[in-house]
Amino acid sequence: MAYTTEELLDEVALKLQRNPRYDTELRLKALNRGLVDLTRFVSENWKVEEVLNPLDPLNTNRYAMEFPLPVDSLFVQSLSFNGRPLRKMTQNEFVATGAEFDAVAESGTPQSPSFPSLTPMGYYIRSNRYVNLWPRPQNQRIVQIYHLAKPPELVNPDDEDEVPELDSAYSDALIFYACYWCTLGVPGEDTRTATFRTLYKEERARVKFDSSQNSEHKIKRDK
Repeated sequence: MAYTTEELLDEVALKLQRNPRYDTELRLKALNRGLVDLTRFVSENWKVEEVLNPLDPLNTNRYAMEFPLPVDSLFVQSLSFNGRPLRKMTQNEFVATGAEFDAVAESGTPQSPSFPSLTPMGYYIRSNRYVNLWPRPQNQRIVQIYHLAKPPELVNPDDEDEVPELDSAYSDALIFYACYWCTLGVPGEDTRTATFRTLYKEERARVKFDSSQNSEHKIKRDK
C-alpha cells in the first residue's frame, strides 16, 4: 500500500495514465487537499490549544474581546475560559452585542449562563479565523480551544521517509481524492472525475466502518 509521499504521487500518476498534464506539483497539491478533507472526515480527537486572552492592542488598559485562532485550526469544537466551558453564540446573538463596532464597554467574565438569559454570553467564531469572547474579559485567564488541526503538508516528492499524518488504511481514499481533484474541470474528464469522486467517498466510508468494527482492512485495487 502506497504511503510515502513518493509512492502516493506515483500511484496518482498511474491512475491518471501518467498524463504529463498532471505534473508533480499538481498531484502534490491534490494530495494535500485530500489530507485536509480526510482529516475532517475521520478525526475524533481534538487538539487542545491553551492561550491567555491578550490585551486589546487599541487600548492596553483593557483585555481584547477578539483574538486569532491557532493558524492550523480547521474547525473549533468547543472553548472554555478559566476552566469553564462556554456556549457558542449564534451570529444574531453576536451581532446584537455590538462587539463588532466596540459599541459597548461592558466587561465581566465570559461564561455559559445556567438559565435562559436576555444577555447572550459565551464565544463566537468569526470568519473561521478569530474567536470573540463575550462579555469583554476583565481579567487575563487561560482560554482552552478544542479544535481540529490542519495536518502537516507533504512537501518533498522525493523523500522516502515523508508520510502523511493519517491512518495508512486511508491511502487508497487519498489517492482517489487526488485523482478527483486533478481532473476536476478538465475538458473531457467529466466521467473520470465523477468516478474518482465516487470511489473516494466509498473507500473512506468503508475504511471508517471497518475500523469501527475492528475488522481487517482489505486493499481495493483497480482491475
